[in-house]
Amino acid sequence: MCGRYALDPRKLDRLVRLLSLPQIELPIHYNITPGQDVPVIRNTTGKAEWAMMRWGLVPHWAKTRDTSYSTFNARVETAARKPAFRDPWNRQHCIVPATGFYEWQALDSRRKQPWFFSHPDDECLALAGLWDRWTDGMNVLDSFTILVGPPDPMVAPIHDRSPVVLGDEAARLWIDPLLKPENAARVLLAFQRPPLTAVRVERVANDGLHPLPHFQ
Repeated sequence: MCGRYALDPRKLDRLVRLLSLPQIELPIHYNITPGQDVPVIRNTTGKAEWAMMRWGLVPHWAKTRDTSYSTFNARVETAARKPAFRDPWNRQHCIVPATGFYEWQALDSRRKQPWFFSHPDDECLALAGLWDRWTDGMNVLDSFTILVGPPDPMVAPIHDRSPVVLGDEAARLWIDPLLKPENAARVLLAFQRPPLTAVRVERVANDGLHPLPHFQ
């Protein structure tokens, strides 16, 4: 699963050029957790755009915006069939820009070691996501989930799942509003993904209230 990630806006240049996005002013976030409002990329008009969304998808049919659903991740194998993700899978894809993401390695029954996975060239990753819009007629909430699948080879020794990382061509197609639902899974699987590198990080990563001051 993916429950923490980082975003350094200084590393967004390649993704901005790839998707013809405007530059965006953002603070550096070393430890993004579910429930936070963060920038994602979507395409609803034929042109990629930035949108601030809450991490943790609230389905449009939910009775309230504060649900008990654990929807910060969606399994790529079942998202098309799950009620919370079925409609977004068909029509509302997004890209979650991330400098990297964290996974935890169990050392023993009580201790876990966090690892940080990132692009070997220190570029921003494009994580595949789904988004939805909830409203009660007066308030509107856009929210998203990160798709996870079988682990990347670099992640496999640490965890049995990892986010779906999109290569350049897949990133363009994933948010294309003309992409047909029956071709969505093919886009996620058919194109080469960037490699990942892994480093151990300070255990302060286990505390979602404090960002990491640096990696080591």
